[in-house]
Amino acid sequence: MYKLKVEGHFDAAHKLPNYEGKCQRLHGHTWRVKVIVQNKALNDQKMVCDFKEIKDAWEKYDHQYLNDFFEQPTAEVLAKAIWIDLHHLGDVEVTVWESPETSASYYEEK
Repeated sequence: MYKLKVEGHFDAAHKLPNYEGKCQRLHGHTWRVKVIVQNKALNDQKMVCDFKEIKDAWEKYDHQYLNDFFEQPTAEVLAKAIWIDLHHLGDVEVTVWESPETSASYYEEK
């Protein structure tokens, strides 16, 4: 079994309209992302995938207003959205941090 791990970050603003509290107002984060991909097989280039393909799954959100993409852009919603873009690569787990202390992960058991 092969296991890839790619980490990175992006900056984006959002607000949580269906939430009562500070996060209901417009604010921004430096979002940190970690993706783990496991697969038994390699592709024709002898890779599980190109690292760039993984990074592209979150870089499209860099310097964006996340409410343009999602109705309620929580860390959980972002983790699943990135997973949807990458799950074809094998067993994928995505973790998204909105602060150094708070994160959400998404994966599906097979």
